Amino acid sequence: MVSAPPANAKRAWPLLLVAGCSFIPGFGLFFGAAAVTWGLLGDRPRAKLSVAIGAAGALLHLAIPMLILVKMQHGGALAQVEAEQTRRDLVELVSELESYRGRNGHYPSNLPTLVGTPIPLRLVNIYDHSQGLFHLPRAYEYQVAPDQESYDLFSAGPDGVPHTPDDIRPQLPDSVRAGYRPAP
Repeated sequence: MVSAPPANAKRAWPLLLVAGCSFIPGFGLFFGAAAVTWGLLGDRPRAKLSVAIGAAGALLHLAIPMLILVKMQHGGALAQVEAEQTRRDLVELVSELESYRGRNGHYPSNLPTLVGTPIPLRLVNIYDHSQGLFHLPRAYEYQVAPDQESYDLFSAGPDGVPHTPDDIRPQLPDSVRAGYRPAP
């Protein structure tokens, strides 16, 4: 003869249901967090199982987008978008360098001087993001000519090595008069 459980006994199915919902696309991260929290703080049976299921679903929701980003980064479409954004940043940077020269009579010795250090006073991007999402950004390549009348400005490109074929340079309209002179 099977005895009935006590009336105040807690059942495991609600906790397991929340943990199982952690695999629902879009909402799984929230359900996973709820299942892990409830499982760790509650005293329901099979709490450890629900913690494992909820954590697996939540981690899956974090890992899949990261894998997609890594895969896309090495594809042509994302690299092309990053190159276009880099060109736009460089054109804006040329404009800021010309404004700086107009105000001060000379070009800045380096790009952090242009935006202001240690606290940036100008909102212009001086960092090269063309290597992708998973690399530390570094400042664009910038060098003032010895005569102080012109400068070279470019991105080191996806390989991160300056003076290679994948370097990205600004594409200035013909109407812009600037001291930008690419180095030979």
